[in-house]
Amino acid sequence: MPKFSYSCGKEFEGEYTYLPYLLEVTVRLPAEELWKEVEQSVIDAKKGWLWATQYSQPHVDELPVRQGCDLHVDYQVPNLRDPKAPPIPLTYDYVLAEWKPEEMFYRYEGKGRHPFRGSGFVNVVPIDAGSCLLKWGGRYHFKTGDKKTEGVARGSVKYFFTFLMAVVDNIEKKTGW
Repeated sequence: MPKFSYSCGKEFEGEYTYLPYLLEVTVRLPAEELWKEVEQSVIDAKKGWLWATQYSQPHVDELPVRQGCDLHVDYQVPNLRDPKAPPIPLTYDYVLAEWKPEEMFYRYEGKGRHPFRGSGFVNVVPIDAGSCLLKWGGRYHFKTGDKKTEGVARGSVKYFFTFLMAVVDNIEKKTGW
C-alpha cells in the first residue's frame, strides 16, 4: 500500500464550523505522469485510472482547462444509514479558482447548491525522478447551528474518507505499491 496520511477535523471560529482535510500520498510515478492523470481526472475521470469513479465523476464543459472553468461533479453517495440501499445521486458544481499546470496545482471552490463554502486543492510535488507526493486538501465551512447542514457535514466527512481511500487503492493498483 502506498505511504499516505489523512487528516480531517472540525473547528469552530466565530459563527462558523470549519471542516479542514488533507490527504498526502507518496506515489511511485514521476510527478509529470501523475499530473497528466490529475488533468485527465478533471477533464473526464472515466477515461483515467486515478479518480474513484464508483463514487463520483468530475468533468469540465470546455477545453482547454483553465482558471475560471466550471467543474461539474456527479456523485453516487453511499447511503450511510442503510448500506444495502442504492447510492444517493447528487451533482455539485465548482469553479477552478486556480489552474496552474506548470506548478502541478489547482484549487476549486464550491458554488451554487453546494452545501458548504470554501475550497479544496490538488497538488503534485516532485520528490525525485521516479516519485512524487500527491496532496489533496482544503477547508470548507458552514454556519454553526444549521442542523441540516451539520447532518450533511457528518455524512460528507465519512463519504470523503471512503472516496479518498478508494483513490489510494487506485494508486496502489497502478503502481503496485
